[in-house]
Amino acid sequence: MTTNPSENTVDFTDLAADSTITVNLDAIVENWRFIDSLSSPKTKTAAMVKANGYGLGSGAVASALARAGADIFFVASLGEAIELRKTFRATGHDGLQIMVLHGAQRGQEDALAAHQLVPVLNDLEQITRWRLFANKTGTSLPALLHFDTGMTRLGLDADQADWLIQNKAALDGLDIAYVMSHLVSGEVVDDPINRRQLASFNELRSWFPAVPASLANSAGCLLGSDYHFQMTR
Repeated sequence: MTTNPSENTVDFTDLAADSTITVNLDAIVENWRFIDSLSSPKTKTAAMVKANGYGLGSGAVASALARAGADIFFVASLGEAIELRKTFRATGHDGLQIMVLHGAQRGQEDALAAHQLVPVLNDLEQITRWRLFANKTGTSLPALLHFDTGMTRLGLDADQADWLIQNKAALDGLDIAYVMSHLVSGEVVDDPINRRQLASFNELRSWFPAVPASLANSAGCLLGSDYHFQMTR
């Protein structure tokens, strides 16, 4: 990997394949700024840099976005999050938030806390695990609550959500930064599932009125302000 500061590009060269990929960091920053411009100034625009920044180099991409003003970043796994935290520490951006989509997996609690990472809690087992760790350490630990409103990939299902709503003490010791969900078909403007998911999400978040919310991915930002809430991704 080579960096050209004058052009703000990064080159990835594979000698075996005799090929070079040039990533224009300025273009990525402009894309982020465009998405950011679609929502209210009070709405955060988080940067999704999982899977090595979708193959573009998470360290270089995240650093460029941090310089542009992004202060919340999402990755998939603990390993990705630790590497990103190391990058931020080396580039003077250590105070930025890193959210881990796969949540608090068994045995990861100490590493999550040590690297100041915020797990996205996807089921009751993860909620219990993170709460017990918070109680053990005597600290209020940050987390996001993820509800599945149709994606069927990650998040509490309807039965788990109903149980949690009736047993909010299960969240004692946790500082819930956001409740979130994920759109199935945000890129299809007239797909009726978008409105169904929005209605389901609004019902769920009504049980957590003081907690900020996040639903829209990049495509969802184009669906209008009803989908933006306090953070887009």
